[in-house]
Amino acid sequence: LALDDLDRRAALLWMAHRDASAALAAKAVYRDRKDKINREEMKGLKKWIGSVLDVKAINLEDLLSEQDTSTTDPDREYRKWCLFNYLVLDPLNDLGPHSLAAYDSIELPVHVEIGGAQPRIASRFDEIKQEYISARSLLFEASTLKGSDFSDSDKSHDGAFSSPSLSPYFEKLKAAFGLSCSLFEKVGFFINDYLSLGIPDSDVSFRTLWRVGTQEPIRKEFDVTDNWGFCALFWLAKDLSTEEKNEPVAHEDRGRTDLGDFIDPGCLRDSTSTSPPAPLDGARSTAPHSDFEDTVMHTMKLAREAIIYLTIGVYFEEERRKRCDTGTPTPAVHPHSESLNSEDT
Repeated sequence: LALDDLDRRAALLWMAHRDASAALAAKAVYRDRKDKINREEMKGLKKWIGSVLDVKAINLEDLLSEQDTSTTDPDREYRKWCLFNYLVLDPLNDLGPHSLAAYDSIELPVHVEIGGAQPRIASRFDEIKQEYISARSLLFEASTLKGSDFSDSDKSHDGAFSSPSLSPYFEKLKAAFGLSCSLFEKVGFFINDYLSLGIPDSDVSFRTLWRVGTQEPIRKEFDVTDNWGFCALFWLAKDLSTEEKNEPVAHEDRGRTDLGDFIDPGCLRDSTSTSPPAPLDGARSTAPHSDFEDTVMHTMKLAREAIIYLTIGVYFEEERRKRCDTGTPTPAVHPHSESLNSEDT
């Protein structure tokens, strides 16, 4: 229910209903002592979906089995790679690598621009979307290079140091990483502008915009709205944070985000050895290239999540504004939804 697109909402509910039906089938095997509770929850989910969606009127099986009809082999290969890595800007990609979600069809919900004739909000989102697509394209190109590239065939090197870091492969990885990391800050600028938070541009940060100060409570603009999209972005920002040691940072993210210090040109070198040599002058870190490629992929997936959460957040906020404009009380979106400050309880 967090999506404003009714067709995508229906598709996600249909898939959930199908999976719940499979979980309740006679041949389904349950081995955990909590399986009785899980089974009852599946019954409740299936019943609820049936109450809000005419499941029998929808059949996505044919759509899910459709083949990609892109006109060229490279185009098909790229879209297949995006789908199987869950990098398409479409929530339906979360259902699997189905061609039904092969295009970046996500858009901002219908919204009202405040305080100016220029569509700043829409322009900011277009920039975020384009930079994500560009970063993803660079990562795809890097992942298909691996070896030498034709553009590098006549290159000569000065000095004895030679490794995959001196290659188009690693340069494209670095460029993709830099773009994907910058997307989080652009989301921060978007939110600051969209909600008129008034944070000076020089102080805007995706990790810190949620509070007036590090020890202050969550800004009221976030904490009184039960906005699922902004809640998700808030927790994503905490996962990216390595500065606040008391924050619940995902273990895999803590190590990965430390590489954020090294996205400046010339500050990260690659090494294929398990014990990288000491950095050369001006190089603050070395990283095995396979690990770094995994890190870039991980960061791209987080950036995709941030963009999808952002559109959901705008949808919830626009619905809230409509209710306020008509004088309708603003109810909680879900009877069990919690505020951002629930972290403090």
